[in-house]
Amino acid sequence: MHKRELQKLLKQLTDQSLSPAEAQKLKAWISRNGMTSIREMMDEDWESLDKIKPRRQPFPISSRWVAVAATIALLIIAGIAYQTLLHPPSEQIELVNNTFNKKEVQLPDGSTIWLNRNSKLTYSRPFDQKGRTVELEGEAFFEVQSDPARPFFVHAKAVTTKVLGTSFNIEAYPEKERIAVSLVEGSVKVHITDKDSIILKPGQQFSYDEKTGKGVTEAFLSDEPYAWKNGVIYFNKAPVEEVISTLERWYDIRFELERREIIATQLVHRVEVEKRSLEEVLEDISEVADYTFERQSNELILIKPKAKK
Repeated sequence: MHKRELQKLLKQLTDQSLSPAEAQKLKAWISRNGMTSIREMMDEDWESLDKIKPRRQPFPISSRWVAVAATIALLIIAGIAYQTLLHPPSEQIELVNNTFNKKEVQLPDGSTIWLNRNSKLTYSRPFDQKGRTVELEGEAFFEVQSDPARPFFVHAKAVTTKVLGTSFNIEAYPEKERIAVSLVEGSVKVHITDKDSIILKPGQQFSYDEKTGKGVTEAFLSDEPYAWKNGVIYFNKAPVEEVISTLERWYDIRFELERREIIATQLVHRVEVEKRSLEEVLEDISEVADYTFERQSNELILIKPKAKK
């Protein structure tokens, strides 16, 4: 590229009048030659200017400093504008799973995320050079690509999970007061707003109750926290309200509860939701619980306590 053409492009850059094709041309030239070449070009111009002998009156000092200031400003503006060309403004990405199936998501860093139904993941593309941050609403299973220089952060309501490279599950539905982080392999640091951080080991789950502000770390059984990824859900001492919210989420059906005060069952049950129909699941639950189900319509099922014998 000739010097005159380069000067023209730089001027258009500062005037914000570059066309996309011209911007790519300038970007390619600076990528090959660097900003130093532009500064050297300016120095050569000043050396040439110094060799010009004044004919009528000396070159005014004040004008010279104005020109120098303008040159420096041009370089600064050009550098900033060039950085904008190299690093365009980030784009906010929002992924929502409103389907009845899990949704697999590939992130720009190579990490893989499975979004459970009624869940949302938000992040900026490209990721920041110092860290990778996503926000989760609902539930997701993460397999994070290792990158020690750029730790991975998941914000889920009041809990932030810091990761270096691992697989784990986070449950943080808006309608639930409980947030759970379950580590499968690797290592994560869980931070709760205004509280100390907790480091989890594989096989451990940290549960935080937003209502009481208390958290507990305990071992989880088998694949219980993330079995949903394979079409399986566990009820582990689940009150009827938890059973209702889980079934509503999986089967897109509404439940009404009758006489809650006499229902005592804390359900322990494993359900293969992708292999069994809703009717089969309800029948299985009825056999081990002190309540039963009665369909009212295609959209509504009534839960009633069993009559005492």
